[in-house]
Amino acid sequence: GNGGAASALITGSQSIAGRRFLAHSRVNESSADQAAFSYMTRAGINPTGLSSFLKKLGEQELLPATQQSEYVRTHPITRNRIEAIDALIAQSPLKDKATPARWNEQHARMKAKLTGFINPERAAWDYPKEDTSIAARYARTIASYRLNDIPTARRGIDALIAQEPENPYFHELKGQMLVDFSRIEEAIPSYQKAVQLMPQGPLLRVALAHALIESGNDKARLQEAITHLDRALIDERRSSRVHRLLATAHGRLGHDNLAKLHLAEEALLRRDLQVAKA
Repeated sequence: GNGGAASALITGSQSIAGRRFLAHSRVNESSADQAAFSYMTRAGINPTGLSSFLKKLGEQELLPATQQSEYVRTHPITRNRIEAIDALIAQSPLKDKATPARWNEQHARMKAKLTGFINPERAAWDYPKEDTSIAARYARTIASYRLNDIPTARRGIDALIAQEPENPYFHELKGQMLVDFSRIEEAIPSYQKAVQLMPQGPLLRVALAHALIESGNDKARLQEAITHLDRALIDERRSSRVHRLLATAHGRLGHDNLAKLHLAEEALLRRDLQVAKA
């Protein structure tokens, strides 16, 4: 009946539970780090990037909690984790292996694309005009498009396509620009070229189908859109957008039963069961 004893017992139990939880978390994190190292080694990739990645996350712990990444708050990067990974890397025969130049170029282009789309105002600072690399021009072209500088964007994408005419993503970007600039007819050939260059790309087919549908009620184009969407649905089975576009195309062709079917599928993917039932 001693209240103080009860309080001490509760506090002690919570402390034991907390230590057990933290110990369990540390084991999980250690297992995850070792698995990451193992995967990179088996793939023949230099694992030193894993250490630098953890160190970058560790630096976030110095920030106020409100400015930290959610990942850091749920996966604390301790010095022990970094030291354990560094010990594994020191013994790795891959630690001095260079990253393939092609990967570096692909990574540079991904960063450029993200900058252009997400922070177009920064593109001019991060990629000054003196930088004539494809990645820099890619970033500046996308930034011009996002900032509605149509002439500069068109000159930029045309120059990139001239340099790499077999790059499906450049043709896709041109098609996307033209659609947003309300030039649907000009966009369709760009999307068609992108699909021709990469027929296994379902999102390219979806973009082309969208342009075909937006171009009007031409039956041949609507049927072509349906063909591309049906093919895309093989890889994008949980895409509500594909079902919405299929419903639109079938509806314009008078296929009311199929239109309703795809509207129901879209509603199911959005978990709107009442609409799906209707």
